Amino acid sequence: MEILIPEDVLSADLNSRDAVLLSLRTGTYFSLSPVAAYLWKRWAHDGSVGSSIDCLVRDFAIDRQTAEADVAELIGRNGAGWSCQGRRARVRAL
Repeated sequence: MEILIPEDVLSADLNSRDAVLLSLRTGTYFSLSPVAAYLWKRWAHDGSVGSSIDCLVRDFAIDRQTAEADVAELIGRNGAGWSCQGRRARVRAL
């Protein structure tokens, strides 16, 4: 499964850990926690949900079940309008 990021969603790093998203369609900002920002960067890189779970397990030293639950929760909070199928869109920075 891949994450599709709409062309009208922009992202910006606030510091080395946090990030924000802006939906140009709705004019809504989203603040991302360090883990959500990490996932967003992974999805911008390759879009793969499976790969992002593998990286969470490796880089955050958590078990796979926790990583899968965290990713599912973030995908379920989809306020920025990304989807989980088809081709990946390019992510533009703020």
